Amino acid sequence: MSDILIYFFVALGLSMDAFSLAIVYGVNKISHKNMFKLSFCVGLFHFLMPIMGGNIGVLFQEKLALASNIIVSIVFFIIAFSMINSLKDEEKAVVLDKFVYFIIFAFTVSLDSLSVGVAYGILKENVLMSSFVFACVSFIFTFLGLIIGNVFGTKFSKTSKIVGSVILIFLSLKYILL
Repeated sequence: MSDILIYFFVALGLSMDAFSLAIVYGVNKISHKNMFKLSFCVGLFHFLMPIMGGNIGVLFQEKLALASNIIVSIVFFIIAFSMINSLKDEEKAVVLDKFVYFIIFAFTVSLDSLSVGVAYGILKENVLMSSFVFACVSFIFTFLGLIIGNVFGTKFSKTSKIVGSVILIFLSLKYILL
């Protein structure tokens, strides 16, 4: 039982990127069907990435951690600047309306769980159980983030996009600097 509790708290940390980014995207009035699809994709990737990481091993651990941080940082910067650019023309707003965008989103916010999977593989932790917990928690937090973003987006559309863009820039800097 204590292992599951530990996995839950690790899952909370891993889900915070998905949660904050989901708030940002929720501002763009995503349908409930797409909220579910996006949350499912994030949960699926948070399930698969640690399993893949557990199988990769010690050899690539340091390189993958650095590469994932750089990739996430670049993606967050691109998303932030596209959101800022969308303020000029509301019709060109960044909207997650295609499955490929769901996959990119899910992959980006799940890269850190790959590194955790590598560490869990090295430590001989129960990677399958931890992956299941990661998937459930990230699904819930992504869905909640989308709903919160949708509520605030309705009331504070432009302000929410600006705040969301600033959050993404700070997240991007966090990944590039750490």
